[in-house]
Amino acid sequence: MSQPIRKHYHALCKTILAPLGFKRSPDVHYRVTNDVLQYLHMVHYRGAHRFYLVFGAVPLCRSAPVEANCNLAFTGLELFEYSLGKHAISYNENDEGIAACVAILKTCFEHDLVPFFHNAVDCAQAFTENRRIYKTYASEEDYAIPWNEDEMYMLLKAGDYETALKYAKTIYESRLEGYEINKRSLSDPEHDAWMEQLLGETAELVLHVEANDVDWIQKHLQSNERRSRLSLGLET
Repeated sequence: MSQPIRKHYHALCKTILAPLGFKRSPDVHYRVTNDVLQYLHMVHYRGAHRFYLVFGAVPLCRSAPVEANCNLAFTGLELFEYSLGKHAISYNENDEGIAACVAILKTCFEHDLVPFFHNAVDCAQAFTENRRIYKTYASEEDYAIPWNEDEMYMLLKAGDYETALKYAKTIYESRLEGYEINKRSLSDPEHDAWMEQLLGETAELVLHVEANDVDWIQKHLQSNERRSRLSLGLET
């Protein structure tokens, strides 16, 4: 990536996001507010003068512990591309091209990132913001399918068990289908065992949510959130 572009990007993060409590670790800018972690990461197309910004919010009570590291944006989180025409941001490697790119970045921060981070401060509001952003950048078909596990956990934390159950059932069916396809085409005992464990955990979640087992759900969320807080160094 162009060093001037990277330098301007991190300078904007320092100027605009750091005062809001964002930290850098090492290329991901993130902050924890209430029960969610908000993040921003720049991804560059290898060998090209193009990049896109990955941003969003994830619940601390998600099944996999939240970690603030360079792989944060690639642990099952949604990729949201920002630019005109829904394409990655391109730039020319000259003073005029870099200046134009920086202007686009500033617009992105002002019109998309800061409002998103301002609103998505807990699971209930992060779900609403994720849906709004996802509707902007995703296809109507993808938007309509309740498959995102992080959104399911946001709904559970917000107490919307009815909608969370729709997500849980869709996630289970999708995982079961993937497991059966993999089993028929290329059986890998280690992967099969992992998938079977995952299916069992998902099925258990579906049963408890379907039964409106509030006590089990709350303990499950609290356990997951504590793991994330420990991973982030927020608790000892």
